[in-house]
Amino acid sequence: MFAVRGSEQMSPRRPTIGPMPIVHPHPARVAVISPAPLEREGLKLVLEDAGFAVAIETDDLAAIPPAMGDDKVPELFVVDVSGDGSVVQWREQLGVLRQRFPRARIVLLSNRLTPDWWLVCSQIDLDGYLSKISRPLVFKRQLELILAGERMFPFEIFQDSAVVHNGSTLTEHGAVRLSQLDEQILRHLLAGHSNRIIATRLQVTESTVKARMKSVFQKIHANNRTQAAVWALKNGMKPLTDAV
Repeated sequence: MFAVRGSEQMSPRRPTIGPMPIVHPHPARVAVISPAPLEREGLKLVLEDAGFAVAIETDDLAAIPPAMGDDKVPELFVVDVSGDGSVVQWREQLGVLRQRFPRARIVLLSNRLTPDWWLVCSQIDLDGYLSKISRPLVFKRQLELILAGERMFPFEIFQDSAVVHNGSTLTEHGAVRLSQLDEQILRHLLAGHSNRIIATRLQVTESTVKARMKSVFQKIHANNRTQAAVWALKNGMKPLTDAV
């Protein structure tokens, strides 16, 4: 996790247990970052047609204006990471972006979804990792869900990450004992289920789910849902896919 830089234009970091939904009395302001002019223009047209307001369009994260008024700050950043640049370089740049805009949603867009990018998302607390081959209506719905507080990651990333990182059943603080309920909650997190869905499946209240989730986070030393999902993957857990 990165510390929040002092900024007069941004409010404090959103809560760590579940992102806070963004209420939109106006079209959501979006920043589009893509190195390819044609793709950037195409993405802008798709977003505007879907009802979003493109506030910033640039080919480089470093080109984002250093200061903006409150009514100009993007609520959503869509960053195309399919061009040049190593994962390490992108991690550094995205880390700076997260520090500058702690409450914004940040989504990565790529031609090919790979586990190394999922790890970047988890380390920097990003909100989504989407495919560029999605249909416009699907893409729009994914962004709407992200702005509403959900996080969007494809199942294949979880599966591949579990293969890459399988083998360690200990945290750096020693062995962690989890109850069957704890494991179920973590597997629901891996599947991207909301607290409401988890509560329905476990036949408990949402407040019970929140309290139990907080307890699990403390046990595994996680600060948020994304870090908890990473821990679960590293310890061989698989997402529950049968919840509705």
